[in-house]
Amino acid sequence: MPELPEVETVRRGLEQKLNNFIIKRVEICRESTIAYPIDKKDFIEGIQNSLIYKWDRRGKYLIAELKKNQSNNNDANELSFINNGVLVVHLRMTGYFTFNDILTNPCKHTRIRFFDKNKNELRYIDVRSFGQMWWVRAGLSPKNIIKGLGTLGPEPFSENFNINYLRKVISNKKRSIKSILLDQKIIAGIGNIYADESLYSAG
Repeated sequence: MPELPEVETVRRGLEQKLNNFIIKRVEICRESTIAYPIDKKDFIEGIQNSLIYKWDRRGKYLIAELKKNQSNNNDANELSFINNGVLVVHLRMTGYFTFNDILTNPCKHTRIRFFDKNKNELRYIDVRSFGQMWWVRAGLSPKNIIKGLGTLGPEPFSENFNINYLRKVISNKKRSIKSILLDQKIIAGIGNIYADESLYSAG
């Protein structure tokens, strides 16, 4: 399962590759991948003509800030954008993205396809199909809609994560150190691999 370092690597790759990528067409190959909105038509219509403006990460969640194109003019110098909420992605166990600048037939594990005006494709593939996507329109809080996102603990490299914080959260727990490390409400982004490696390094 991708953990914080892998998800951060994906975020950086997407941000570098998807420069000025405006979603013109969306193809949903597996409806269960879309967690919100409930109506898949709302998801498609909501993100069409949206510029993927900026990629962020919170724990294991990828968060793309969207800007809606309000102009019918395709001239890049005359485009007009407004805030269009966020596209949130959780890769779960086997989810990943590919970028295709040549049209190819999707594999059987392709779940979502995003195309720009030049038919470049951002393809989401997920063998186990546990990954999910949410489009949260402007004015709504992603933390209120996505339960796991709203309950995340501090990032491992944030100022809030320090020895005092760890001492406080561990002192009143009656379970193993590993289960505490895996609890996303306590520390965001750590999974089985990095919990094991951290405990091994700590002896």
